[in-house]
Amino acid sequence: MFGLLNVNKPASWTSRDVVDRLGYKVRRVKVGHSGTLDPLATGVLVICLGRATRLVPYLHRLPKTYVATFQLGRRSDSDDIETEVEVLPDAPQVTTAQLREVLPRFVGKITQLPPTYSAVKINGKPAYRKARKGKPVEVPEREVEVHRIELLEHVGDLFTLEIECGTGTYIRSIGRDIAAACGTAAVMTSLCRTRVGDFTVETAINPEKADRRMIQEHLIPATRAVPDVQRIMLTADDVPRVENGNEIPFSEATGELSGEVLLCDPSGELVAIAEVDTERRLICPRVVLRIPPEVNRIG
Repeated sequence: MFGLLNVNKPASWTSRDVVDRLGYKVRRVKVGHSGTLDPLATGVLVICLGRATRLVPYLHRLPKTYVATFQLGRRSDSDDIETEVEVLPDAPQVTTAQLREVLPRFVGKITQLPPTYSAVKINGKPAYRKARKGKPVEVPEREVEVHRIELLEHVGDLFTLEIECGTGTYIRSIGRDIAAACGTAAVMTSLCRTRVGDFTVETAINPEKADRRMIQEHLIPATRAVPDVQRIMLTADDVPRVENGNEIPFSEATGELSGEVLLCDPSGELVAIAEVDTERRLICPRVVLRIPPEVNRIG
């Protein structure tokens, strides 16, 4: 089994729970995921099956869209409702105009302080492990990119945002910082990842209902992990060479090539991701996704 699966992660499940459930259904097939979602969150979790797990770094590159709701006048150690929430006394009332006014500050490349209850690694271990033990945690600031923020709704002390961003962005932190810019605090009460690249929540499957047959039926070609990279169709003779990690030459007939390319077999299935060496006029496989048939037989 080889390909991708678009899953709608249920609330209260960890991303690991999804991997374990699907792994049980497709025994002896390696299963991984791209882009961890907190237990509170729902929505798109892209699952990689078989050697498609090698595509996780490429899936991280895809833009992500979230819809999140925040409650003003509240504060918590985790910046959401997963830890004890403190109600701020005499918290100022925030207007819709105030929210709209500060939103542009959080679009583009911004410096963000991730929550202490996060998967950010501190000395090789997730920050949340120390935080849960009550130990002090110093999470370093990081630069992230936010492509778009839209205020969808503001009623009373609740406001809802749609955010499109790059990898590593903490939505909890954005809500917290927007509230701070309005002179108060906020905690995230709900989060749904509605899109990763062109994987949408509307087309995602429910992992609670998934069995091996459903997984096979909803398997998505691995090329969808790298939608904007140029494809090259291999000849039948070149396929086994690429499967073995060997470089192949390219000619003028191939056209102008540079950077990364996808190498696909005559049926269109992804065999490898390669890099073009223009000086030597060679296509050099970097991530091989198919094992030669003779290796499969030996295994």
